[in-house]
Order: sequence, then C-alpha cells, then structure tokens
Amino acid sequence: MEKVIIFFSTKINFAKYFFFILLSVAIVSCSNSQDYKVLKKSKFFNKKNVTLKITKYKKYFSVNFKFKFPSNYKFPVNETNDTLSETKFLLGFYHNNKLIRLSQQFQNISAWKYRNDTSKMTFVGNKKDMIKSTYRLKLSIPYYSLYNLPKGKQKITLYIYQDYFYGTKANSEDYYKTIKVKKPEVNAKVEFYVNVPQIYKTIISTDGFAINQSKGMDFSFINKGNADLFWSVAYPKEEKYWKSKVIKNTNVYHRAESCVLYHYKKTENIQLYIFDYDIFSRDDIISMWQIKLKDIINDNYKVIKSKKVKWFKLKAKSYGKAN
Repeated sequence: MEKVIIFFSTKINFAKYFFFILLSVAIVSCSNSQDYKVLKKSKFFNKKNVTLKITKYKKYFSVNFKFKFPSNYKFPVNETNDTLSETKFLLGFYHNNKLIRLSQQFQNISAWKYRNDTSKMTFVGNKKDMIKSTYRLKLSIPYYSLYNLPKGKQKITLYIYQDYFYGTKANSEDYYKTIKVKKPEVNAKVEFYVNVPQIYKTIISTDGFAINQSKGMDFSFINKGNADLFWSVAYPKEEKYWKSKVIKNTNVYHRAESCVLYHYKKTENIQLYIFDYDIFSRDDIISMWQIKLKDIINDNYKVIKSKKVKWFKLKAKSYGKAN
C-alpha cells in the first residue's frame, strides 16, 4: 500500500463533504483528557507560547495546537531582503518509528488532500502570518484510520514542526521566494497512548445506477435536464466517509467503483447516498438508504430502488479483521 502525505486545510467549505477531521470538537461526556509526554522541544515551545491538548473520545482522538507569536521571534530574510513572516505547522504521527499509513481511498474526501511524491503521513495547517495572529490547528482522527496498528494500547509519537517560511506580495496571490527551515524554533516531539479497537474491513462495490428524470429534481439547465452524479457512504452514522467520482451530464452512472470501509463491528449499518453535484451550492440529495452490511455481503449484486432511482447495484465482501 502506497503511503501518502495528507494536507489539512483549516478553511474548508463544510457545505460540501467533510470527513472525520473536525475543525471543532464537541464536548461530550465520554471524553478524557489525554496525558502526553514531551520528549524534545525547541526554545519557543513553552507554556507561554504553546497550548497543546490531546483528548481521547470513544471513536476518535483530537489534537488542539495553538502557537502565540513571541515578540522576540526572529523571522528569516530571503535573498531579496524580504522578511518572511508566514509559516505553517506540520503534525506527523508515528508508530514504532514509522509514519502511520493511510489508504488512498480517502483521497475523495474534501477534508483530505494529498500528494504521492512523499511517504509522509502528516497533517498540515494553512499558511499563517505569525505577526498578526495566533496560529491554531484543530483536528480529530478516528480510530478506524489506524487500521495498520495492532489492537490494544499503542504508543503514538507526534512530531510538531515547520518546514518553510513564506512571504506574500502586496495585492497579489504570488509568494516571495520561500526559505526552508533548517532549525525550527518551534518544534517538539510528543509521546502519548491510544487504545486502538478491533477494526474490520469490508469492500462495498457497485456496477452503476440509474435515476428517474423528475420535475422535482433541480438539474442544471446547462446539462439539458441531466445530472452530475456521484454516490457516497456515511459512517459512522451520518459522518461523511467516502464519495465516488462525479460523472457529468447523465442519468445513468455507468462506472464500477468500490469503497473500502474500515469499521468497528462485524455487523454495521451505513448510510448510502446518491447526489447531483452542484459547483455553486450544496449538492442535491437524490436518494438515501440505511443499509445493513450483512444484507449486501454477497458474490452477486443486490438491486435497490427508490422513487427517484430506477436501480442501484450493490454488493459487499467482508475481509474480516484489519488489525
């Protein structure tokens, strides 16, 4: 399985799909403050400038990082004598001295962006002008994304660091020449533990679907009454887990696709959606089903329908324990 680097943006349109990474963490009764140990840190990684909170929940753990710009911080100057005051922080998660891997099937979730030219699995915040504001990065990671880790109590090593400084030109989206951080003045190596649950793997597949044209369906006039179709899986409950590629200007989704579902129980319920993609506003839900995985685990496709969907071919295959 190929390793990927994950880019996390704190400016996400939540009207579109979000995954399990949340920009704010709800306070729930099952949460526990997670103890951590700082193994190594730089001079500016101190209680005055940095707030780091790691909290574990029943289904995920969260990391809340905040950096307050110190008055005596010396910003780098590039070769044209421009002061570069913008930077971004990276949070890298390791297990047994190896970067934790993610499946590439997460690539279609808008809260995850990645590139394949590196093997790092690292969350990255937006560039931030450190002179003008406090840097904040909040994220949540569900335990099922740790399917490569053994079940039970596992030690996670978190590296917090910077890689480049930037500078923005006035009235332009261009950036001054960047400077790579040789010795980051804000970095730390942190160790904490999580209890990884038993995780199961199931692959959900389709051979396509077809929708009914209806007066009540708001398709773009540009497409002459046709839709820009895709389907998606929500798990757990209504959390958006995965979405397919969009096929434009059609009423028949003629693409075979599969979703790799990592889940906590052998028998799970998922929500399945068919959408009409909208570039200007929220995607329109064409149909939604509550599906029991055990009902579609079969070598042959099962056909489901609704008032707006003529047919939707589905099947699933269970691969048992993933970890």
